Amino acid sequence: MPVPPDRPMMCLIFAVICWLYLTRDIPPSFWFFFCILTTWALQVQFLLQIIVNRLCILLPDAKTRNWLRFGIAGIITAINISVYNIWIPAKLQISQEYHDINIWWDRCEKCLYLVIDALLNWYFIRTVKQRLINHGGLKKYNRLVRFNTQIIFVSLSMDALIIGMMSLRNDFVYMQFHPVAYTVKLNIEMAMSNLITKVAKDTGRFSSS
Repeated sequence: MPVPPDRPMMCLIFAVICWLYLTRDIPPSFWFFFCILTTWALQVQFLLQIIVNRLCILLPDAKTRNWLRFGIAGIITAINISVYNIWIPAKLQISQEYHDINIWWDRCEKCLYLVIDALLNWYFIRTVKQRLINHGGLKKYNRLVRFNTQIIFVSLSMDALIIGMMSLRNDFVYMQFHPVAYTVKLNIEMAMSNLITKVAKDTGRFSSS
């Protein structure tokens, strides 16, 4: 499950655009906020679908896999649509009401992403334990469970840092940290992918190392 090179590039583009905005080289406008939000929304959607695809490898039922893929995509899309309808008007200072709503909804939707990320990883760990280790007797996958259990805290801490940075005086500064956080999360997924491949090729069926 390699991570396509366009996704780290998307993080870089996002970071550059945010920096140019903070240095006032790019003026605020509808199209600027629309582009920055679209880039961000794609990062979130792609990252969670990587986790979903990793999980779907372990699910034998095609119906369950489809429900998971389209269900997560639908939930994230619905959240993203709400962000478009609130965040852009708030940044354009359409009204004080949009600004006030955005203050709490911006934090809420990022908390939702954190929860979804945590639940998907928990489901992955649970599925590996039940299907491969307990029922399949493949003790070698204990390595994968241990690694995922440990690294998930790093991944979720990135989301927590984004939420925390939203309390800074300039509420756009946290956007600059966003590509850093998602680059870290993408690297975690690449590490997970490499470990899954390595463990799967390991011939030691009952190895617990």
